[in-house]
Amino acid sequence: MTPKIESSVAAEARGTREAKFRRGPGKAYRQYFSDEVWPRRGAILRDETAYVAMAAGVVSAVVGGRIGLGHVSVGVSTVGVMAYSAIAFGFCVGGIAMALALPQTLLLPLLAHSPKCEDREISDARSGRRARKTSFSNLVFVYSSSAIVHWVALVLAFVTLLTLGDHAYLLAAGSGAPQHFLVGLWIGSVVYAVLTFLKAVITMSQVANAYATRMSASDGGPTRGG
Repeated sequence: MTPKIESSVAAEARGTREAKFRRGPGKAYRQYFSDEVWPRRGAILRDETAYVAMAAGVVSAVVGGRIGLGHVSVGVSTVGVMAYSAIAFGFCVGGIAMALALPQTLLLPLLAHSPKCEDREISDARSGRRARKTSFSNLVFVYSSSAIVHWVALVLAFVTLLTLGDHAYLLAAGSGAPQHFLVGLWIGSVVYAVLTFLKAVITMSQVANAYATRMSASDGGPTRGG
């Protein structure tokens, strides 16, 4: 494919994406779910991260008042989640920027060393479409999904704050079932966000190590003195 054709295809792709966003944010959300999340549903359901987060949420909702959540104020916990989410969100956006900035001829060979980013053939049985997820799209999904999960945890933090008030305790004595459910849902989302952020950090470390190995090999390996 000639550079002129490649630029034309890239311009058409950008125009298509811009048109989707002009139709409203709801269209963009649905497009992300159908193109990125749904084809990977099998891998997501097989991942133990979601089940660990669910278990944390259930434990927090059932016995959270007896393991310390009855003495933690909503305002303090919300500030903590806001500070953490800001750091993690910035890291994930930086990871996406790194993936877009690195030359593809350099990036793609590096991704072969990361199990989270290897090429996968995913078939969508519902629509019968053949979904090819490349190593590059898998890398971007690691960071974009982690950023979205942190955004959800932050939204739930504000919902909890507006519902209970900043001076209330998360699970004070006599808290009703709706409050237990809300706090358990929030704690589960925070645990899931932390685990996905850890995977994003590990993925970046794998890519960086592969890059260092490639650079060392291109330089002829370490030199020996004497």
